[in-house]
Amino acid sequence: PNASAQTGQGIFAARPVLEMVIVTVLAPSFTAGAVSLEREKQTIDLLITTPISSLSIVLGKLFSALVYLFLVIVASVPLTALVFVYGGAGPEDLVKGYVVLLVTAFGLGSVGVFCSSLARRTQPATVITYALVLLVTFGTGLVWVFWGSLGNQSSIIAQGPVLTGPDGNVVQGPAATRPQYPPEALLWLNPFVSIADVFCGTETGFGGTCSIIATVTGR
Repeated sequence: PNASAQTGQGIFAARPVLEMVIVTVLAPSFTAGAVSLEREKQTIDLLITTPISSLSIVLGKLFSALVYLFLVIVASVPLTALVFVYGGAGPEDLVKGYVVLLVTAFGLGSVGVFCSSLARRTQPATVITYALVLLVTFGTGLVWVFWGSLGNQSSIIAQGPVLTGPDGNVVQGPAATRPQYPPEALLWLNPFVSIADVFCGTETGFGGTCSIIATVTGR
């Protein structure tokens, strides 16, 4: 039973990570030209003159661009059902994983539509969108690790040296300091940390993903 549960957890862990990579790559590319293509084709004026509100136009562009991506996510449900054969994860874990994927697709797609509405050409909109996506995913992670390294170094320096008296007894030792953690809010928008939080709920005990979440939250 333990080996079967580990197999189910492995299947459950591999699928959302792969789909998260697909979402972070495809969602910006599908939505980066939603509005800028209308400008390039010179149809934006006709679109504005239609009796449709601006909110309806933006939401229509967003959901029409993300329909294929939503289908890709839903198509993984039969593969995810293998987890119930082996065990190791409950239905609530699968629901949380899909919620994170859908929210990430909607959020990154919204960033693409926003950049597409600002830029007049599709190519600059795509570059800006991917720059923001990389900043949210990998950039925040690198900043968090670098900040944590600086905090640990400063805590070591703040401890001070060990002083001994003439008789060899310790007069002053290093002061006890707590580990310096970067702010948790720095990784609130990182989708891969959210996926790790979902994995933590499936671990029996204190595993690798739970240690990551504990380090991020400081608890």
